[in-house]
Amino acid sequence: IKAPVSRVRKISESNSPMVGIEFIVAKTIVFLVVVLIAMAIIAGKIESASHGYAEVDMPYFRAILIVLIMTAGVDFLEAVIMKAITGAFGGRTNVNTMINIIGARAIYDTCVFLIVVILWLMAWEVAIGAFVLLSPISTFIQFAAYQGCVQQMNENRKPYAYFIAKLCMSVISALVVYLIARSIISAA
Repeated sequence: IKAPVSRVRKISESNSPMVGIEFIVAKTIVFLVVVLIAMAIIAGKIESASHGYAEVDMPYFRAILIVLIMTAGVDFLEAVIMKAITGAFGGRTNVNTMINIIGARAIYDTCVFLIVVILWLMAWEVAIGAFVLLSPISTFIQFAAYQGCVQQMNENRKPYAYFIAKLCMSVISALVVYLIARSIISAA
């Protein structure tokens, strides 16, 4: 956390994605635990509010699947897309490096997520403010690591390549969220 760009560059020099994968998996586990705890609390509150007349059958498997897709799935897809876009712009990199960059971002995503969850338990207004103020750090760290790890690309092209990769991921993520929401609504 103290020196993210130089640390990611050093990790990437080993040409192994293991550190990035560990960070992505840790993020996924944290998100999964929080979602499952929240679902158990909601089910308990519904059952207690109905005085035992309503039995709640929470879709835990579906929630696990959604969390896996929206965390690890999207992160690994982003690594592949970033590698492809970088290559299209004439840069030299590999998927392992991109996984390490995404993994570094995952650390910050997880920290922001945990801060927001803790603040949400105290005051949701403060949590939303914290989310708005803290969430950009992930993108800034990712971009700085990207600039440091991509080789043989004109410095002026790196921001454009990064922006197009993030734009592609935003469109894909929005489409995935739409499809998941549509399947949940149609199943209800």
